[in-house]
Amino acid sequence: MTPVFGLEDVGGYGRSLAQFLTDHGQVVKEVNPALSYAERKCHMTTQKNDSWDAECVACILLYKLNHLLDAKPHGLFWSIQQLVTRRNALVKAQGALKNQLHIQLSHNYPSYKKLSSEVDGKTALAFWKQYPSVLHNTL
Repeated sequence: MTPVFGLEDVGGYGRSLAQFLTDHGQVVKEVNPALSYAERKCHMTTQKNDSWDAECVACILLYKLNHLLDAKPHGLFWSIQQLVTRRNALVKAQGALKNQLHIQLSHNYPSYKKLSSEVDGKTALAFWKQYPSVLHNTL
């Protein structure tokens, strides 16, 4: 008999455990959280705690073992997913900073958008260099 480990989270916090187990030759199956949620909901009384979650994952392992994917915590997919998530966060932060810049500029230069369509365009950068604040503006 070979032990089989089932983990819901092989891409987040459970990734290190999955990696440790696979590095030591253990079989690790990835259990989709939707399956354990469905297992939890099919009982008369539902509860949400770690031991009940573990029991639901064990039931999924027991009944659907042949249909579950092997966990691959070393995968290139995970690395790419981390990079994409990081890039998305940076793009979102950049958008927020750009909006803040537009708000600050519109307070000091209400018609700055007539000057240039881009805040960081060649014309705009020359203007900001010449007139870094309203105090320097003689227009």
